[in-house]
Amino acid sequence: MDQDEYELRNQRIPRNKVPGERHNADLAPLYGELRRLGAIEPPLRNQEKNIKLGIISEVLKACGYRNIFEVLEDELVSEDTDSRKRCTFFFTNGGFSKFIVRCSEYRLFMRTGSNPTSRAKLSTGTLKGIKMLKILEPAGFDVLLSMVQAKVEAEMEQLSNSSIMRRQMKDFDPDYIANFSLQRLAQEQLREAPVLSTILRGLANIDVGETGEEVWDKEVEEREIEEGDRDGIGAIPRYSGGGGINRLAGNDESGDESGEEEMEKRGHVVMCRGAGGKRDLMVSTAVNILCYARNQQVNAFQGMSGYLGFASNMPKRIQDSYHKIGLSVSYESILRIIDANAEASQRKFEQAAAERPFNPCYDNLNIFMNVKTTRLENRATQKNYTTGYFQCIDSNDVPKGMRIMPAEWAGRDKVNELKVEDLLVTPGVLDHMRAASIFHIYEVLRKRYGAEMDPQAGKKKNGAKGKGKKRKRGLEEEEVAEIAGERVQRNVAQEKDKRKPVEMAPQIPVLNQLPVRKSEIYTMLILDMNEARVAANIEIIKAVMKEAGIGLDEGLEDKLVMFKGDWLTARNITKAVFERLEEVKPADSLQWVEPVIGLFHLQMNILKMLMTSHWGNGKEPASLKRFVMALGRNKSGGVDESVKDFRASDRFFNDVLDGQIISKVMSKLSVESKTELVTRLQKGDWMEEIQDMVYEIWNVVQVERMRFDGEGGKIPEEERDLVYENGLLFLQHGMSYREYAHAISCGDTGRVGCVLEVWTTLLQGSGKAVNYPAEMLHLMACLKRLWSPGLKSIWIKYCLVNPSGKAGGWMPDDLFCEYVIRENKAKFKASTNSSTDGFLREKVARQIISFRDAKQMMYRTTGATNYYTKSRIVQSVADIGKVVVALVQEKVHERQPVRYRRVGEDRYREVPDLFADGTTMLMTGKPLATYLSRARANWGKLSFLEKGAEEEGEGPGLDDEDSDDDDD
Repeated sequence: MDQDEYELRNQRIPRNKVPGERHNADLAPLYGELRRLGAIEPPLRNQEKNIKLGIISEVLKACGYRNIFEVLEDELVSEDTDSRKRCTFFFTNGGFSKFIVRCSEYRLFMRTGSNPTSRAKLSTGTLKGIKMLKILEPAGFDVLLSMVQAKVEAEMEQLSNSSIMRRQMKDFDPDYIANFSLQRLAQEQLREAPVLSTILRGLANIDVGETGEEVWDKEVEEREIEEGDRDGIGAIPRYSGGGGINRLAGNDESGDESGEEEMEKRGHVVMCRGAGGKRDLMVSTAVNILCYARNQQVNAFQGMSGYLGFASNMPKRIQDSYHKIGLSVSYESILRIIDANAEASQRKFEQAAAERPFNPCYDNLNIFMNVKTTRLENRATQKNYTTGYFQCIDSNDVPKGMRIMPAEWAGRDKVNELKVEDLLVTPGVLDHMRAASIFHIYEVLRKRYGAEMDPQAGKKKNGAKGKGKKRKRGLEEEEVAEIAGERVQRNVAQEKDKRKPVEMAPQIPVLNQLPVRKSEIYTMLILDMNEARVAANIEIIKAVMKEAGIGLDEGLEDKLVMFKGDWLTARNITKAVFERLEEVKPADSLQWVEPVIGLFHLQMNILKMLMTSHWGNGKEPASLKRFVMALGRNKSGGVDESVKDFRASDRFFNDVLDGQIISKVMSKLSVESKTELVTRLQKGDWMEEIQDMVYEIWNVVQVERMRFDGEGGKIPEEERDLVYENGLLFLQHGMSYREYAHAISCGDTGRVGCVLEVWTTLLQGSGKAVNYPAEMLHLMACLKRLWSPGLKSIWIKYCLVNPSGKAGGWMPDDLFCEYVIRENKAKFKASTNSSTDGFLREKVARQIISFRDAKQMMYRTTGATNYYTKSRIVQSVADIGKVVVALVQEKVHERQPVRYRRVGEDRYREVPDLFADGTTMLMTGKPLATYLSRARANWGKLSFLEKGAEEEGEGPGLDDEDSDDDDD
């Protein structure tokens, strides 16, 4: 290569144009002239060449270019869609080679200041090659290749020095992991390496139109763009996103509107929506691998990919394989990321705990060491740990500058002011339960018969019959379709007039809706302590406070910290505080600890109480045992009255409740079949009957009047309709359960509080339950009488957590603790033992939230399919229909004079009227008196010790050996 050719290939000609920025002038004439020049055969005579050359030179000069190199450079770095299509076409079809040939032939490779008619000083070999097309094409392409190669090398060097593409392992922290974005890397690549990105996108056939030289014509390009958009080619990346343990944090990875808004706020873009988007992601990944191969310090993508693999429990050898092909950093580097992020998480929490209050929540974590399965001979290998998380209080919800809540907020001295009236259900609560029940009944009908409730449904169904006819698009599609303008708008308006709502849909009452925001949560390390032991809870409390950077000698005697957990945790903390009552230092006495039960384990025990109350013997028409056997849930479904499998029992109970509701509606509307029910629903005059039905359900004295005469005497069963009574009570109890779950999902703690009042009464009427009735009395006493407005507000706002920050993502605090425990258990292997688990307990346990953030980020930005392998809910339409048919045939909800047994069979079992029995029990004053005798404010009184509550196994000083098993 001679000096002239070298200068030509590497010359950088300065000009008053920013690379990548298109001129306002239209280059179409230039491309048209070049195309026409190249298509003329035989070659032009010199005079004609000069004329054409002059025209092209003038066009170049008018567009602000001095030579063809500048045109090529702007084409390569342009973000304009049309330019990218032209470049892509050239690279994939050899067009650039021909382009360079024609430019060389017609003297368009000119130096700055050259005469338009003078030929560029090319090498002798190149000049000779220009005379023949076969030799000319390689020569021209070689010039372009040299230019592009130099440009790409410079871009790779610049990209390798980008701070966005680099991340040292020690700099990984929770904020970086939560806000990591593949789209940000892709944008940096387009900005720092536009030529490389354009070449790879072209090779990957991204944004490519129809092949052929017609791509140069503007009309053809527009047609190709339109066709490409319709066929999903070159689709623009769109935003996308997405509440038990698997819904969490769902594993809810499905896309919804709220998730799209969240992704938009965080700057995450779904890069692989459609075929073009998948290739876009592949190109970005290829650039990341190229940069990592060039310099292993360019490792932001690989570091995050390795962290994601660790979070997903990827085996170590697979991690190393991914490292070898450039998709991940080495396993040793991943461990450094874990160390760095654990320390950063701890520092971040300590900083938050130094500025505002927090609520710890913990539970037991039990695993088996060195065994894969549980056997009788290896029970001794069970290891009992404790772990949980901290939920930080927002600074706007506490007085300015408050680090820890004051002790006077607990208001324990006001316990003796508590009255029976404070524990009874108020009329306002019953009014709310009636309004909520109307909403839930309507929702059941809408979900089951929504399409058939439309008066026009029958006509549409008949009109859609017939083979060969295309089904008309639905109303929602027509509303958004941008076709035919006025005709579509007119048809939509007419359709809307026909589809006026049959009944105004009832709205759920909103009492205290929490703002939709992501909860600030930090997971704690795993403590080698057994939370089920009272003595261990003292050490656990100390360790928890140490984790927050607070020692017991920091003046905690006038402070208050709310600890949360299940009933066993709250009970053991209370007993631990009782054992420390005689400590000299107030802080050592743990009087600043305020244990509170979690709402999820409460729901579990309520479901167990309702299942036990309505279980029956399998022969009663409405007993749960009958439907368990009829639906086959007793064999493989895992449903029994002890609620060992909560999710299966919860789903079964709700299915039966839906069947009971539909059956009751059919009875109220005097219909006996689905066809008659649909016909009646289409008439739209049934809401008054629903309101009467709800009033009947929540007339809390109605069943009691059926069972007792005016003088309080019990009416014999031979004179009563036990089936009707039991069915009515099931609806009452089931409605409270349905409202509780719905209120939690919506994040309305005011509605949750209404259900808690009802459940406090139901638990007192259960008779058999011991643990939760007393604890619910304490919670109601705190909410209604003891706690200050500040502490009550903290509980109302933070009894639920929202780990995803989405509407509908709320869950009880102790349910999220179960998620943390499950994720920690997944990290333990069969070979883990006490001498090797330090890394898992002290490092890994602190970043469960970061693991979740990393997985959710990757799922959403890549648009990964959610296969619902764990948490998909099976449709229960057939099961609910079977329940409805059985209830209607037995006429469960039609009151009859006498119905207490079948002929020749045992008597039907009477379901306890929990609300009436609980109210009666509370009115006696005995539950309140028992509670007051054990209240913390009365622990120092001699009368409490004289009663011998400890010896009876009922007081807070109960020994561990006499304690019951965990309520779970």
